Amino acid sequence: MAHLMKKNLLPLLILLSTLSFEETTSKKCPFSHEYEVHVINYLIPTSKIPVTVHCESGNDDLGNHTLPHLNSEFNWSFCESIFHNTLFFCRIRWGSKYLMFDVYKSEWRDRCSTRVCFWGVQNDGIYFGDGLGNDMEKSYSW
Repeated sequence: MAHLMKKNLLPLLILLSTLSFEETTSKKCPFSHEYEVHVINYLIPTSKIPVTVHCESGNDDLGNHTLPHLNSEFNWSFCESIFHNTLFFCRIRWGSKYLMFDVYKSEWRDRCSTRVCFWGVQNDGIYFGDGLGNDMEKSYSW
């Protein structure tokens, strides 16, 4: 009897875990959540000097990207590590100004509550926004 009960219970448990698993994950990230990072040129007035961006993690080098004009952007998406140790950082150069900073850390999951992080390059520094319509906050000065 106990063997029969275990045999019937196992498919039900597998079905329930599959259903709850599908609700919490995307197709791209079967074991975690997908996040996006956007780096946007908000230099005003429009600068003749382009912004260059180079972002990477321990696993992915996303290469050099040029943001030549106002509102041009570089963005990417990724799957959060199941170990919650994801880190992406960027190097941003605008003429003689240069900054290197973290753009996503696993412990910032609440900071990027929409799973989208926005970084704006402005004349006086780098600003962060969460995509919820709130004003961007200055995070780094040149």
